[in-house]
Amino acid sequence: MEADLAWNSLNESCVRLFMKFFDLNAVRHLMLIATAISTLSSSRAIAEDVPAGDVPAVVSYYHQIRPILQANCQGCHQPARAQGGYVMTNFDKLIAGGESGDKAVVPGKPDESYLLDEITPIAGKASMPKNAPPLTESEIKLITKWISEGAKDDTPAA
Repeated sequence: MEADLAWNSLNESCVRLFMKFFDLNAVRHLMLIATAISTLSSSRAIAEDVPAGDVPAVVSYYHQIRPILQANCQGCHQPARAQGGYVMTNFDKLIAGGESGDKAVVPGKPDESYLLDEITPIAGKASMPKNAPPLTESEIKLITKWISEGAKDDTPAA
């Protein structure tokens, strides 16, 4: 909570400072960047709230899995880039998979889910995310449990 207050205070101070020296469009762009960074860092914090040995009774796609994917995967697997033909920003496409032809997520069957093959490290290295550290043990456990529970989409209606 204190970190959020400090971040908001820092964010407001930066905005005021930049408004003195830059035009309004530059300030808007900087605010968007700051918001994106804040969202990614808080998403990572939400996913890391669960210690490595603890997995919640029910895993939420919207509150726990989606933030992990946003922070680690969606930079390369979004409609604008879709590396490997795989889009992770749309739930149905996340489940379906990409060019490999393998279903990325098989609800209720983590052993058949290609996504887990890609993110699980072997000898400390995972295929995904590329050029980045592997997901943490707690993140992989959450994703595995979510798939075991049927990989439900609990995203609130818009």
